[in-house]
Amino acid sequence: MNTFKTIKISLSFLTLICLAVFLGCNGNNGEEKPIRGNFEEWGLDSETEMQIKQDYLDAFIKPDFPEAAIEDVRIEKCYGTYDVSIRTGTYNSPVWRPDGSIVVVMMADNYKKYDNVSSKVVIGSVGSGWVLLPYSNENRIIVWRDKDNSFYELQEAYNKGWLNDRLLRRILNYHLGMDKEVEKRLFESYYEKYFMPDPIASHLYTAELLSRIYRYYGTYNGCSVIMDGITESGDMVYMLYDYVAGIVFALETRNYGIAIEVWKEEDNSFYPLLTAYEQGLLTREDLVNIAHIRSMHMGHEKISLFENGNIYAYDVGTGEKKLSVENFDINNFRFYVE
Repeated sequence: MNTFKTIKISLSFLTLICLAVFLGCNGNNGEEKPIRGNFEEWGLDSETEMQIKQDYLDAFIKPDFPEAAIEDVRIEKCYGTYDVSIRTGTYNSPVWRPDGSIVVVMMADNYKKYDNVSSKVVIGSVGSGWVLLPYSNENRIIVWRDKDNSFYELQEAYNKGWLNDRLLRRILNYHLGMDKEVEKRLFESYYEKYFMPDPIASHLYTAELLSRIYRYYGTYNGCSVIMDGITESGDMVYMLYDYVAGIVFALETRNYGIAIEVWKEEDNSFYPLLTAYEQGLLTREDLVNIAHIRSMHMGHEKISLFENGNIYAYDVGTGEKKLSVENFDINNFRFYVE
């Protein structure tokens, strides 16, 4: 069934323009700053790193532990430095005014003051998007703003418009282990295979842009699993279903240009999910984990299992399994590329 890839790379000009509008609607918010200094691949220089540590120490540690020093504070992970802008002007003629930057970081300290913090947090908004972000209770993922040297929770930064759905997914991608260099190589290959042959798509997209609008589902035996994000725009929503080894992947798409791809870096090849499983690149345990991560990108931990003609919702977090859809003829919805 090769028509799917043809549809994928032959996206309509209108749909591509819609995506450009979608990305533009977020203004300059979320534009990464140039690479620099320590944590340079995340846009964090050594001076800013020290300032974040000091501000964290002063705000959260010293009030209770005055003897604490900056050496007691660590940035375990940086998820990016992003410019923030304020929208002014009219609705039809907006003007974006620079308003400092934010840095998304995972903080830790020797006092482990935040052991009571939930290990799972759901961020987003109803009708827009949710992301479930798991992390160790001993760490804290937080947003630092350079304009006021203050910290904000992820949801608070999202509510203020400093983070959007696209950036939340990107943060989750990095949190789940996507490496910047691997990401760069993956999307250079992805662009070359699926977009370069199409004159319109290759003009409107770049590998760097594609790397900012995808979902990462983990790396297994040297194979990175992703779902591209070009379905962020369009008018009509379709529900398509694929199932592999009894696991159902419901794919919501607005233009059919969607697929879960498996990239084997060793030979620089892309495989559909089913093919990767049949060729032994992925195990069923890997597929369960992929489905679990996919659900996290949608703010929950439920995966769908197809058994005896029925679909069951299985909650990976609690282990609870419930009947979801009875007598579901999945063969009328199955789609994949052979």
